[in-house]
Amino acid sequence: MEDHPYEHASVADQARRDSLLSHRRTVGVGALRLPTTAPTLSSADTFSLCTLLPVLLSVAAIGGPAASQVIPAVDTLDAELLSRSPAIEQPGFILPWGANILVSDWLGNPNLHVLDGETGDLVVSFGRIGAGPGEFANVIVGLQLAHDSGAVWVYDARKLTRIERPGPVGADASLVDLTTSRLRRALWLDATTIVGVNWRNPAERFVFLDEVGTVTRTVPGPLLGHEGIPLEERLHASARFLLCAHPQGSRFAVLFRYATRIEVYDNTAKHLFDTAVPYSIEGPFEHVGGDIVYSPKWIAYPSCWADDDYLYALYSGDRYSRSPGANGDGQEIHVFDWQTGRLSRTFHLDVRVFGFSVAKNAGWLYAGSLADAGIYRFRLPLGVWK
Repeated sequence: MEDHPYEHASVADQARRDSLLSHRRTVGVGALRLPTTAPTLSSADTFSLCTLLPVLLSVAAIGGPAASQVIPAVDTLDAELLSRSPAIEQPGFILPWGANILVSDWLGNPNLHVLDGETGDLVVSFGRIGAGPGEFANVIVGLQLAHDSGAVWVYDARKLTRIERPGPVGADASLVDLTTSRLRRALWLDATTIVGVNWRNPAERFVFLDEVGTVTRTVPGPLLGHEGIPLEERLHASARFLLCAHPQGSRFAVLFRYATRIEVYDNTAKHLFDTAVPYSIEGPFEHVGGDIVYSPKWIAYPSCWADDDYLYALYSGDRYSRSPGANGDGQEIHVFDWQTGRLSRTFHLDVRVFGFSVAKNAGWLYAGSLADAGIYRFRLPLGVWK
């Protein structure tokens, strides 16, 4: 049930570590990778091709994801290397935190790093996987600013841990235990309400909890696929998703990793609409003999971010692979209007990234590269936020 190869793996898994390091040596950055079998292009061809991408993908002979609508204005954003600290082995999620940037690390031990947001200098590293006080039960799968202060909540698929300031997590840190709720993802909607997604029971897909982790109510929700597909296969397919919430808690979005489907719900889990995604990747199923089974072919949306106006979704378009080096990074960010689901803009990055965040007031998009473990920043285009 992994959204990336390290979510339920031990950090000491040397085989995967070696495979990843080998991948870093062989994968370059700066080339646009189409979600097809087309050859890799030089960065000089990137901008012109990006504007033609919907047309190319609609050609049936290509065999990859097809364009489902015309993409609006495309902004090409140039990367500026902010940090390549040897302390960061595999950057995961990235969160602006005051004047700093908090970076989770899928392979590192410590697995949280704080960088200076302006210089990229390493401020402090802390956090470890373990069962002891101040340790995380699993690889970190979520970072979120607290609604009531400048603290940060860290989700490790077992519990939410509150970190008041950069530095080691004390034994007295506030925790919210979510183990019994079988939540694939969870985040705060406001200072007293947690919403999570239960991947095993569609009748209780959305789970609401109070500030101490007590379930207050559950809401049924849809799965990928149709009723003719075995439930177990639909559960497996629907378990690969991201969860992003509006900062004010008015709505949240479920983004699927192996299908171009983004569902937007209000703060009661009432479905509002699906966003107008530009490409079409159908549910990850195929016929095997007389059965329909879960079988992903393409990677759609592996990462997301949200602010007051927009939902940002990183589109990969990579072919699915079980290789530890195939994490599903991407160069294309789709910017959706929170109120309507309309695709407002597309950002094309000249470096492939995974985790990212948008700091509109500062004018930067921050992102981490899976290929070289670098942390990059991209200057946001002028006039986008009017």
